Order: sequence, then structure tokens, then C-alpha cells
Amino acid sequence: MNVSLTYLNLNISTNKESITLANIIQLCRNLTHIRFSNGTALRDVVGDFTHTEQQNALIDLELESAFITGRDIRILLQKCQCIRRLIMLGCNTSVLKTINIYASNLEILGYNPSFAVPKLNEKKKNREKINGAELYSYCTDKNSITNEITHHDARNPSGKRKGLRMIYSNDGATCIPILSIFPLIYNNRDTLEIIYATLSDLPQDQIHQLITNYPDFQLTRATHVAFWLFSSIQSLLLQYIRYSTVLRQLHVTNVHNLEALTQILMEIPPLCELSISHVHQNDINSYNNYHTGRADENDIDGTIDVRPERVRITPMTTNNDTENNHLTSLIRLFEKYGEISKMGFFSLESIKLRHWDVTDRILIILADIKTLRTITLEGLLYVTIQFKAY
Repeated sequence: MNVSLTYLNLNISTNKESITLANIIQLCRNLTHIRFSNGTALRDVVGDFTHTEQQNALIDLELESAFITGRDIRILLQKCQCIRRLIMLGCNTSVLKTINIYASNLEILGYNPSFAVPKLNEKKKNREKINGAELYSYCTDKNSITNEITHHDARNPSGKRKGLRMIYSNDGATCIPILSIFPLIYNNRDTLEIIYATLSDLPQDQIHQLITNYPDFQLTRATHVAFWLFSSIQSLLLQYIRYSTVLRQLHVTNVHNLEALTQILMEIPPLCELSISHVHQNDINSYNNYHTGRADENDIDGTIDVRPERVRITPMTTNNDTENNHLTSLIRLFEKYGEISKMGFFSLESIKLRHWDVTDRILIILADIKTLRTITLEGLLYVTIQFKAY
């Protein structure tokens, strides 16, 4: 079995004398996928890798422990250099520096993720013989590329890229200190496509230092991005995506400057999916004629399948027709998306608006986007629009 076993899902007790990761990797040399969870700190079950040979088959590793540090995984990453997908639950920020140094073939990282992390698209296995035994290897040599992306760049005329493609963390439960994760993001800026991360805020002086330490930083290949836009770092994060020509999904929460966000979106090609949640009240001012208290029967909260030919929008009588500058910029963006969709080009297909003062006029304009298929509305207290599907 130690030769034929390729996938192992093991949940062990808190007993410190249990089987270790080193034991597993030494005995089962053809393991390609390991899911290993234990109830204690990972250091109790890592084991001794001192005499362990390089393991070139393992490409997918999931670890769940009470506590995981960079020191715990350093020797593991040194011995298993072909890992392309690494998911860790229970880790602290010290793992990020270790990953940046030792995980040279990593493509997908889950750092205490609350999002579903996709699986690998496995490439054809290479066979090799070590000590007379036939072993499988997914690892590339120094002259080849595991993750090839056709992208012309002055720093890399060959157009080939190897590096991290996806980072998944949690959705607001705990912030990742931006100074801890930024070196990893910066070193993989030419390959990162998906970033779902709640990054901590920074004082202005530290933001200026960050820009100085990491010059010419752009996420030109980003297709899916989810950020919490804390006040000081919002402008920084938005600048990083403004030069992306392939951005398709953007999820932003805790927005402090809606006008700045919409200005960036006006400059890039239309998104496929947009989510805006919890816009700060000092950015969207409540209208004088808004009613106070709880929502009434006209409040909208739900997911609506919006096909222009199947939906009739009936605005109710309202005096809320005056938008401030922030909402005006958002209206211009949706009008642009609508015009693009009418010309038969790619435009917005899905939008989610959550917990801020969306107006009737915005929803009417959204319905004019011919490519739009889904609208999700949550916690909108003052909307008076009623959607009636035939």
C-alpha cells in the first residue's frame, strides 16, 4: 500500500505519540494529496525530517491544527518542494515569510480560509526511478515552468511565469497584517489571478514606506479580487487593480470612498461580477426625507433572477430623487455598463449590493443592463422599488 497510495485523509487525536507527517511522507513516497488534521499544535506531529529524502510526488497539502507556525512547516516545504496547493487552518502570520522563501512551486494558498479553495488542475505526471523504485513526480526542474502564462513583459522576455496564482484567506473575521503578506503578494505580482484577503489598515507614514519599499507594483493579471477597503489602504489597493485589463470579479466591503472606487471601475473594462457591501455613512449621506426606524414591507432583501424580458419594474411614489456626488458616480458607471450591453458587448452579469443606502434610481438603471442576470440585495432599508416577475 505504501507504493500504491496516492491520497490520504487523516484526522488524528491529541496524543503526542501519534503518527507524524514525517512518518507518512517517508513511508508513502507516491502520495500526491494529503489532508492532515490534529487537535494539538502542528509541532507535536510534524516529526523528524532529518533523514527524509526529497518527496517529489506531493503536490496538494491541507493542514488543520490548533497552531501552525512558519518554523513548523519550514522543513516540510524544504523536503516537499513540488507542493502546488497548500491550505492551512490554524496558522499565524509567520508562515507567510516561510512560504515566500521555500514554496517555490506553490500556485494556490489558503491562509485560514473561509472561502472554498479550488482544486488543482493536475498536469501529466513524470515517472522517475529512485533506488530502483518507480516514483511519480509533478515537480519541474530549474529550467522548466510549472505554471506557464503567456504574458510579455520587459523583465521576462520569454513570456513564461511561475508563481502563486491564488490567495484565499477569510472574509473579515481576522485581518492579515498587510506588512506580513505584502512581500509574498509583491513577489508573485506577475502571476496572481485571485486574491481574497482581508488586509489590515496602516497609518499614512507606513503606507508611504510600503510604496517606497515595493515600487512599480501592479496586479495586471488579477481576475478575481475581494478586499475590505479600510480607510487608509483603500486608495492603495484600488491603484493596484486599475491597470488590470482582465479583472472580472470584484468584491469590496467596508468602502470609505465610493466615488474613488467607481472612478477606477470607469477606467477598466466592464466587470462580470461586482459586490459592494457596507459603504460608510460618512460617504453616503442619508437623505433628509428618509424615514427612520426599521424597514417596512417595501424593503428589498433577496436574490433576484433578472432577465430584461421577464421583469417589470414598478417605482412607487418617492421624493428620494436627489443623489449626492458619490451616488452620481455610481449611476454613471451603471449607465456605461448599460450602453455597452446594448451594443452587444460583454458587460455586467451579476451584482450584489449590501447594507448601504441604495436608491430607487440605481435599481432602475441596473435593470437597463441587458447582460445582467442576477441582482442580490441585502439590508437595503430605504428602497421603494418592487420587482414583479411574470
